[in-house]
Amino acid sequence: MGVSLENVTPSIAEANGMHDSRGQLVVQTIRGGPADGMLRPSSIRSVNGTRIPVGGDVILEIEGTAMDTFEDLAGYLALETRPEDSIQVTVLRDGAEQTVDLTLTARPERSQSPLR
Repeated sequence: MGVSLENVTPSIAEANGMHDSRGQLVVQTIRGGPADGMLRPSSIRSVNGTRIPVGGDVILEIEGTAMDTFEDLAGYLALETRPEDSIQVTVLRDGAEQTVDLTLTARPERSQSPLR
């Protein structure tokens, strides 16, 4: 997918105005990856002296399957998809659920993080 994710913890949910702490917050999208321009990354803000990712999309489901943990997402992608598959990703964006279509690519051998 070309994303860095963070489990939505109670503190992240509160900072993002969410009622439930579920899903995967998109922290970063990798330049040129499938999610680049399709999913919105968060930004880091200080909330009560703690750095917390705020804003950005929260991945709730892929193809109707809940993505409550990173393991849910990683397992689904590894077992149920292949490169070039198109998947429907349900996200929470600006307080409303919406579906985004992503076409997967092969996972790179090395990190393509713009931070490296």
